[in-house]
Amino acid sequence: MAAENPFLDHPEPIRLSNCKPFGVGGRRACYVHPHEPRFCIKVLRQDDDRTVRIRKSASWIPARLRREYDNNQDERDTLNGLQKKVGPELREHFPWCHGEIDTDLGQGLVLDLVRDYDGRISYSLREHITRGLSLEEVRPAFERFARFLMKHRIITKAILDHNLALSKVTPENWQFYLIDGMGTNAFFPFSSLLPALAYRKINQKIEEAWTRFEAFSTQGGVSDQLRKESTWGQGFLNHRDDASHQRLDP
Repeated sequence: MAAENPFLDHPEPIRLSNCKPFGVGGRRACYVHPHEPRFCIKVLRQDDDRTVRIRKSASWIPARLRREYDNNQDERDTLNGLQKKVGPELREHFPWCHGEIDTDLGQGLVLDLVRDYDGRISYSLREHITRGLSLEEVRPAFERFARFLMKHRIITKAILDHNLALSKVTPENWQFYLIDGMGTNAFFPFSSLLPALAYRKINQKIEEAWTRFEAFSTQGGVSDQLRKESTWGQGFLNHRDDASHQRLDP
């Protein structure tokens, strides 16, 4: 499927295999778009660590089907729906989806890349907490994010610290962006149809999230041992778009 943005149309697949991903999740890897650094490209992981993680995870769904699940398609559909519902204001707390593009690592989903005011890629809340950030410093920003969800009745999955990019938009101000975990796991999404249920569900997700953040902060964030043994990046950046780190040897 061709990308929706004319600036992303390329006659040949975008080469990512000689680039280092700035982030690696449980199912996908994220790259800075080689030709448009304001965008990132998410591609499904095909490495052995992902296969091991899927086999070990507890689920009634067979590992083969979970491996074939296309996160990009689900995220694309969710964001497209939100973009139609909310409009350009969505960019205040969500990345804008620009469609799909061919890469040499498979189909990629092209999204806005969240950066700080100085141009560097923003850390996740998880990495910020591990680096010693006080939650009280960013509480107003999280409350603003929560009000946005309530205003537009945006239901999400569990709001996890590694799925929140925390951007320093000015030297004094923070902004939260949900970069993964969009949509709902509900088979019958009644909450999406009934406003009262939607508000209750959103408020529940927000309260549960802050409680988890506080517990995570109390324990000091992610341990070095966990990062070493993990099959994914634990929400930490491999680089912040320093050109000397992005390219791998050809």
